[in-house]
Amino acid sequence: STERQSFLKLDRIISIVGADLPLDDFDANSLDLVVTQLREAGCSDATLNRYLSNISKFLKWCYQRKLRSVPVPEVDWRDEDEGRIRWISYEEEDHIR
Repeated sequence: STERQSFLKLDRIISIVGADLPLDDFDANSLDLVVTQLREAGCSDATLNRYLSNISKFLKWCYQRKLRSVPVPEVDWRDEDEGRIRWISYEEEDHIR
């Protein structure tokens, strides 16, 4: 599932930057383009971070295997919310106690 999601994210990234972009040409401007397009599509900061993580990991993998000759651009991570607030029922509270 995670692998499939990673490939789906890479496919979406490719659709944004173009399939003909050489790996060495993927730079901070490319990252900015991806973030802008995803933001316009309504992606949250958490989702943007998942895409940025995917890009970063993929480019590092390529660099280690000499498929990319330039270092990975620095990623500007987005601030995420602390998490979701969920109210528990009285039954759940009793069970926790």
